[in-house]
Amino acid sequence: MTNYNPASSKLTAKEVIAIAIIGIISGGIFSLLGLAIGQNLISAEILISLDQNITQLVADFRSPELIQVFIWITTLGVWQLATPLLAASIVMLIVLRRSLLILPLLVSSLGGTAFSILGKLAFQRPRPAEAVLFEHSYAFPSSHATTAIAFYGFLGYLLIRSVSGWQQRITLFFITGLAVILLGLSRIILGVHYLSDILAGYLVGGFWLIIAIGLTEWLIAGDKVSMPNNIDVKSRARSRLLAVGALAYVASFILIYQPVYTTTLQTAVVQLNNPIGPLPALKK
Repeated sequence: MTNYNPASSKLTAKEVIAIAIIGIISGGIFSLLGLAIGQNLISAEILISLDQNITQLVADFRSPELIQVFIWITTLGVWQLATPLLAASIVMLIVLRRSLLILPLLVSSLGGTAFSILGKLAFQRPRPAEAVLFEHSYAFPSSHATTAIAFYGFLGYLLIRSVSGWQQRITLFFITGLAVILLGLSRIILGVHYLSDILAGYLVGGFWLIIAIGLTEWLIAGDKVSMPNNIDVKSRARSRLLAVGALAYVASFILIYQPVYTTTLQTAVVQLNNPIGPLPALKK
């Protein structure tokens, strides 16, 4: 077993540039391959039929209460929340003296976001007609699904890697997986994405997550970063305070965030707030 040596934990400028270039090129190639596969998939008749059937089925069983719950969940993927959380994650890594991990975090998060945007511009797939939220961008691939894997997935990986007990690791793995699934599912429940949009977003995010994990493991193997973390008392206290602040921000943002509803949902919400008569069913 190798011992962690802080003196060896610095990368040269050439190493940083090389890692960034390798990560960007690798993630870019895999993302392009994934999007090329996606282009064939979304034009396949069987997948088009599956997308439409699932979207229609969800619309038939959608209720105002269910919509509200999944609006809270889907808010985790909006850029107004994800961007401050990315900044908080960077500060957290600096506080924990693991600043080298900022590089793979940015490679995964920004790489996934960039190729998600490029995919939308390339395919220009319209949103489902049953959407209950208004979105300005195209549908394929889903940026929320990409963020779920590339950003939240990488944070989950870092948490798993920072603990030594297998029970803790398994628990964190399932929590991360559940968050990823719910974030993708929220987009289908809210009618703003087809199933294939979500799967493509997972694919793009997954490619960049793999690259980021590979870079992190390379840093660990080269004794550039120590995992699990050996953190001093002051740094641990500061990191906990930062984590509490981040969670408070997430909770408050979810409560005050107001998405742009379509006309259909606005009508349903007005009816839901009317105390007279039974609750109406949300119509397409």
